[in-house]
Amino acid sequence: MNMLNEQVNKRVVYEDDKYELVLPYNIASICSIAPQWCKDEKIKEATVNAFKSGGVTYIIIEKDKNKAGIVHDTKSKIPLRFGGEYALFDPLRDPALNINWYQKKDAKKFFSDKPVLIEKLNIPYSLKERLKFEMPFTEKEMKQFAAKNDFAKAVYDEIRGEKGQNLDWEKFEGNENTTVYDRSWLFDNMKDGEIGIMPDGEGILIITNDETFKDKFLDLSEDDDWAYNAAMGYRGYYDDCEEMDTEELNYMNGYLTPENRGRLQNLREAVGEPKFTEQELQHDEGNVYDFLEKYFPVEADDMADEWLSSLGCAVWRSRAQATKDEIEEAKVFDWDERGRNTEMYITWKQLLQVIGTKSVENFADLGEIELNGLPNLYDGWYDAWDVDDEGSNDMNAAFKNMLDNIEEDGVDTIMDRVKRRESFLKTLGELGFKKATGWNPGFSNRTDVHRWTRSRPENGEKYLDILVGNYDDKEETVSFKDESENSTNKGRMDDVKLENFLEYVTNPRLPFNQEEKEVNENYTNRIINNIINNIITENVRK
Repeated sequence: MNMLNEQVNKRVVYEDDKYELVLPYNIASICSIAPQWCKDEKIKEATVNAFKSGGVTYIIIEKDKNKAGIVHDTKSKIPLRFGGEYALFDPLRDPALNINWYQKKDAKKFFSDKPVLIEKLNIPYSLKERLKFEMPFTEKEMKQFAAKNDFAKAVYDEIRGEKGQNLDWEKFEGNENTTVYDRSWLFDNMKDGEIGIMPDGEGILIITNDETFKDKFLDLSEDDDWAYNAAMGYRGYYDDCEEMDTEELNYMNGYLTPENRGRLQNLREAVGEPKFTEQELQHDEGNVYDFLEKYFPVEADDMADEWLSSLGCAVWRSRAQATKDEIEEAKVFDWDERGRNTEMYITWKQLLQVIGTKSVENFADLGEIELNGLPNLYDGWYDAWDVDDEGSNDMNAAFKNMLDNIEEDGVDTIMDRVKRRESFLKTLGELGFKKATGWNPGFSNRTDVHRWTRSRPENGEKYLDILVGNYDDKEETVSFKDESENSTNKGRMDDVKLENFLEYVTNPRLPFNQEEKEVNENYTNRIINNIINNIITENVRK
């Protein structure tokens, strides 16, 4: 009875002494075939969901290793009508089992040394894949390749040991830019476009300068060349950092440690705000940074610079590694960079396979068939996004440092500074400053810049132009630039005390008419008196 149930619950598609390929019919069958997948409820649920997804799902059992894996047919939806494209998963290794991320390359590598299963599952392999996975060609195929042309015949003879290294390989150079030598030092000064060939008993060493190799053998576009250099640390491209847009500050919560998140919630309560709800944190669209910018603008701005820098460095590292992995996955033959040259070795058997399938007639043709052609690296570079432990630690250290500074100064003190900032902005408005738009050289793109201009009514020429950026409400200093017509400080950023700034903008040297000058001088005196009175009041309190 048990044997009958087992037959009803599954179908054995293929079996030998090493492997068994099974089509399970239900959940009970899955758990019976691979009980290790059903011990943990989360892994069991993910496994069952994988079998419910589109396409047909089989189980491959490796008997000698006592392991099992999911083989997902991504092309066919009809059982036993094998589509030829598969994703391979190990639920114990990949508990997420995201079927949308088809691991076709892993599947092809896994089946590459299993010819019976390749035939059963109808898996096609390209020449590059056969060479990459070192899949043997039959003697019949080799003879067919040898019949292609004289070059193929010569290589086949070399493989059989009929002529050895005494063969005149120079006659197969192909053009004047391709040279056969037996000593590597003769290739020390390779020019662009030149290809060097060094035959030996096992195969040939191809030598070019670096740029020629990337152009002829890797088939890199200008953009792909940049991504390659950045990923491989080539010619001065080492660890760098991406420039992050300030929009990334809107997603802070996703990177915060529980400790920093808890201190953030305490800070909310300290300023009289309710704690963030779980939904507000989960769907952070600027909630965290907007709060910090509102109550602690200087501290938040200082933290943001370090936060974005750390994020940018982490993203660069992730993109460099992802691109390096993509290069490693795509390449057929290994290569080595030696000084200004790059060397790549191909065995005689591999060379014959290339000649036979690509109709190569000489060594020069090897540089025209994209022998190690890589995918679009540039687009792949920007598809990658990840933050490693180093990046996470640096970002949270910047956030923690900000919280430490706020606690050290005291919330009440910082709130007083916020009021001073609000008063400063109000003063700018009353003086005639308006918020500047566009790019303002010398100021951070996160700085709110205000501008005060005057133009002559008769011709519209601007004679007054003052830009104000950072206001440090802790030190009460102002950063500004005077680009006015008669300014002697054009292009210079000045950092001065608030009272000095207010005195400057009403200075008689500025080209105000008499009425404006009197109004501004009176207003400035009133502001300065208010500042002095506030200082006296604070000292009395102390």
